[in-house]
Amino acid sequence: MKSHHVLTTLAMLLAFATAASAQSNSNRVAVVNGQVITQDELNKKAEGDLKNLDTRRLQNEASLAHDKQEILQKALEEIVAEKLIEAEAAKEKKTKEQLLEAEVESNVETPSPEEVEAFYTTNFRQFPLTSIHPHAQKSAEAALCANDQHKFWEFHDSMFANQKELSIADLKQRAADLKLDTQAFNQCLDSGRQTAAIQTDIQEGARNGVTGTPALFINGRLLSGNQPYSEIKEMIDDELQRKQTAK
Repeated sequence: MKSHHVLTTLAMLLAFATAASAQSNSNRVAVVNGQVITQDELNKKAEGDLKNLDTRRLQNEASLAHDKQEILQKALEEIVAEKLIEAEAAKEKKTKEQLLEAEVESNVETPSPEEVEAFYTTNFRQFPLTSIHPHAQKSAEAALCANDQHKFWEFHDSMFANQKELSIADLKQRAADLKLDTQAFNQCLDSGRQTAAIQTDIQEGARNGVTGTPALFINGRLLSGNQPYSEIKEMIDDELQRKQTAK
C-alpha cells in the first residue's frame, strides 16, 4: 500500500515536471547560442510597434464604420429626395426633369472667375504630408509667404509644375522668378512665421476626417483623394437637389 502511494506521488511529480517543461517550451520562440528567447521577451521588444499596429487597426475599423454609415445615409437621402421630387412633380403636373430644370438649374448663377478665385483662396487649407514628403512643410509655409504678397496661386502652380525643386533655396529662387519682394519672402520663410497657421489647418483637417491630399469638402461632405470631375459634379448636384427638396 505504501509502495503504491509512493508510485502515485512520483507519477504526479513527473506529470507536474512534464507540464512545466511543456509550458516553458511553449513560451520559447528561439534559441541563440544556447540562450532562450521567450515569447514574453519578444512581446516586450515589439510592444511599441504592436501598439501602433493596433492603433491602425482601430483607425481602419472606425474608417470602415464611417464609410458604411455614409453609404447608408446617402442611400436614404436619395430615396427620400426621389419621393419628394416625384410628389412635387405630380402636384405641378410636370416630369421630374422639368421640375428640376425649373427649380434648380435655372436658379444657379455662374460665378465669375474672380469669385471662383476668391472662394478658393478663402477656403484653401494646408495639409502637408511630412511623413512622405520631406519638403512639404516648408513648401506650405512658402505658399503662405507668397500669399502675403497676393501671389498664392502663382506660387502654388509653380511648385506643382516642378516638384523636384522644393528645397529652401529652390523656394527662394522661385519667389525671385515670380518677381516677389524676396527680402520679405525670405524673412517670412526663414522665421517660420507661418508654422502655427499650418498646424491649425492640419488639426482642423484631422478633426474632419482628412488623412491625405487632395481633400475636398462640399457643404461639409468630404471627397478624399484625386477624384474625377464626375464624382465632384455628382456631389454638387446632390447638394443642389437636397437644397431644393428642403424648401
